[in-house]
Amino acid sequence: MLLALEVHLFFSQKTDTRLPASGRKTDFKLLNSGRKTDIQLPTSGRKTDIQLPTSGRRTDIKLPTSGRRTDIQLPTSGRRTDIKLPTSGRRTDIKLPTSGRRTDIKLPTSGRKTDIKLPTSGRKTDIQLPTSGRKTDIQLPTSGRKTDIQLPTSGRKTDIQLPTSGRKTDIQLPTSGRKTDIQLPTSGRKTASGPKFTLTKLHTQYA
Repeated sequence: MLLALEVHLFFSQKTDTRLPASGRKTDFKLLNSGRKTDIQLPTSGRKTDIQLPTSGRRTDIKLPTSGRRTDIQLPTSGRRTDIKLPTSGRRTDIKLPTSGRRTDIKLPTSGRKTDIKLPTSGRKTDIQLPTSGRKTDIQLPTSGRKTDIQLPTSGRKTDIQLPTSGRKTDIQLPTSGRKTDIQLPTSGRKTASGPKFTLTKLHTQYA
């Protein structure tokens, strides 16, 4: 039965996977190549590990609505990757592909810790952070054409490391927060940040 399933997945252009509604641990390894892959994880679970294919055209991921920890390793290359994280969770680790044309990320509305490692190079990267959260760490790509970041409306701490070089970087800081650390790129053509105040005023205001 397992062999027949592997053969079916190997020769199929589209793969739809629906995991059980609940489970303690789920390990998932997709194909090495594929055109489209849709994954619907369980609605609840303690730990979920996902290893996506090394190459693919499009990958859509819908994570569970709640869970303690979720680890995602996306393909090393791909054209488009859409990620919808759970609405709530304790910890979420995301490792995006090393290169890609477009990457859209929608983080949970609330969560304790979220770590994001963006690709080393890419054309466009859109990030929508949670509306509230305790800590959010972002490591942007070392080089890229455009990067848009929308920080949460409220949060305790947010660390941002912008790329070392890039053409354009847009940053919309949160409306309220205790601390925000930003490391701008060493070189770049244009950097625009939403609120019109310096970093010194930002730290004194939200300290």
